Amino acid sequence: MNPLKLRLLQMAGDHLLVFLSVLCGHMLRFGGLHSFIANDYLVLLIFSHIAWSVVSNSLDLYEPDRKTGGIKLFVLLLRQFALYALLLVAFNGLIKTYYSRLALVYGLSFMLFALPIWRFGLLYWLKQQRKQGRQLRNLLAIGYDSGLQDLLSYFQGHPEFGFRYLGFLGRKEEEHEPLGTLDDLHDICQEHQVQELYAFVSALNHEEIQRLVEYSENNLIRLHFIPETKGMPFRKLAVEYYDYVPVLQVRPIPLDDPANRLLKRLFDFSFSLLVILLLLSWLLPVLAIIIRINSRGPIFFRQKRSGKGNEEFWCYKLRSMYVHQEDGVTQARKGDSRITPVGRWLRKTSLDELPQFFNVLIGNMSVVGPRPHAVAHTEAYAPAIDKYMLRHIIKPGITGLSQVMGYRGETDEEYLMRNRVRIDIFYLENWTFWLDLKIIYFTLRNGLKGEERAY
Repeated sequence: MNPLKLRLLQMAGDHLLVFLSVLCGHMLRFGGLHSFIANDYLVLLIFSHIAWSVVSNSLDLYEPDRKTGGIKLFVLLLRQFALYALLLVAFNGLIKTYYSRLALVYGLSFMLFALPIWRFGLLYWLKQQRKQGRQLRNLLAIGYDSGLQDLLSYFQGHPEFGFRYLGFLGRKEEEHEPLGTLDDLHDICQEHQVQELYAFVSALNHEEIQRLVEYSENNLIRLHFIPETKGMPFRKLAVEYYDYVPVLQVRPIPLDDPANRLLKRLFDFSFSLLVILLLLSWLLPVLAIIIRINSRGPIFFRQKRSGKGNEEFWCYKLRSMYVHQEDGVTQARKGDSRITPVGRWLRKTSLDELPQFFNVLIGNMSVVGPRPHAVAHTEAYAPAIDKYMLRHIIKPGITGLSQVMGYRGETDEEYLMRNRVRIDIFYLENWTFWLDLKIIYFTLRNGLKGEERAY
């Protein structure tokens, strides 16, 4: 199915659902369609189709992208539905004719339920077609580079994208025979109906790149450039544009996006406030009494730790050790005589971390993120562990991905800290809201079971 037919199919299915949603809302509210015309619901129906078209085109929802996954599609549909619902509510408030709010709610509820079923069903059908070798797009590489094998592995690992590799144009390489040279581009594209070109910048000069751009634009073939990354000490790049100047950004961080930062901060504030009001308001006094009965000393323990941007802040915990002279470096070990009997239980269940929800509330920590280390540990590990300081690009967390994967507690061996840093960097490069929720779930589960390295 070509992109135009797919676009028309998506539009037809969506508008059918818009039509059915308005009718469904009226039927559920009034028990039938006998008053549909008399109540001017035909005007609402027409506006609903217009509103859906405006929102869909403004969000480019029908632009075909074979690599669109389920999560991205869900986010796009949710955004489209929210704008569509907002336009309907605004329309009902602005015009003189009054439409039943309950009918609108029924109609929008139908749309919210039916739209994902339709669009995810279509996505599943398309992926199955491509896996079976149908509706494939022919792919031709321009030039040969070591990155070509990585590109092919990517497409071979995702047959649902529906790409067929034909070969490459360029000079003959060891063990790799080209289909031809760049001079054969037109003939080969016509013969094999090529739809996608992937050009390796390292194998081309300026004149050849210009020829490719002109040919692809004049023949409606999608052209992708793969930059030279051989030997570069990073895996991810993002392109930003300063007017018309493309700039490659090293190691893009999802939380650099203001929308993502706002979402994470809203969740942190709401979650920490709920925990403080519903749990800590009564649990902290109980734990304070138990701690005081068990051993003499303060209820809380505070320590300067390294936060976002390596700025120092006071991190709070429930005291789990006997009062002693703190050197700021020595970590708790298994069977550590400094830990009180109650403290051992607090550490095993992670209850000693509960006061850090106040750190989250005031904003120097997050619920999920790399665990903050003592300032002395940061100074010791920074020169010894490669990329250690990258952990401080984002706020530290009460829990984190490295903790739920088993790297919590003492890091007496350097390889343990290296692994913790590696996982923390993976988290900050691949952050999603859903990943945070999964980490919170596993933290709660591990806390209930008790963790082996929690000492």
